[in-house]
Amino acid sequence: MFQRRQEIAPRLRQFEEEGDLVVCKEVDDDVKEIADICERIHASGLLPERAGIGLDSYGIATLLDVLAERGLEGDLTLAVGQGWKLQSAITTLPRKLKDRTMVHCGQPIMAWAAGNAKTELRGSNYLVTKQAAGASKIDPLMALFNAAMLMFLNPEASGRSVYETRGIRMI
Repeated sequence: MFQRRQEIAPRLRQFEEEGDLVVCKEVDDDVKEIADICERIHASGLLPERAGIGLDSYGIATLLDVLAERGLEGDLTLAVGQGWKLQSAITTLPRKLKDRTMVHCGQPIMAWAAGNAKTELRGSNYLVTKQAAGASKIDPLMALFNAAMLMFLNPEASGRSVYETRGIRMI
């Protein structure tokens, strides 16, 4: 990616140095790391029993396989509609951030991605697309929209730690 996107490579390296971006060395490192994060959150009891892991349905077969190997499958995962189906997140998230019913951690990488995004009106739908962003990256913002769509379902953490159910109390 750094060779293809030389104009943004220094900024990406800065995010890597700050710990906000992980550069994968091997092909499946991203899938393993995502699955590790999902597994830790599930083990803590913070995921709801349904729709706790939202995924863009494009190109996720490998991730679904790895999640299934770890027992994170079925109702726990949900394909989040993309394109115009994210309009609810695109239009509602700014309001929720402003009234503080949703908050974010203020990472520079997210501010950068949000600054790269261009909202466009197609028909009666607002869209944010990679094409409109040009060479810039918006992936963290798109992941936020996916997460927002799950949060709009008003999930409740299962509250049951996997460690507690196995007789080990997590502190």
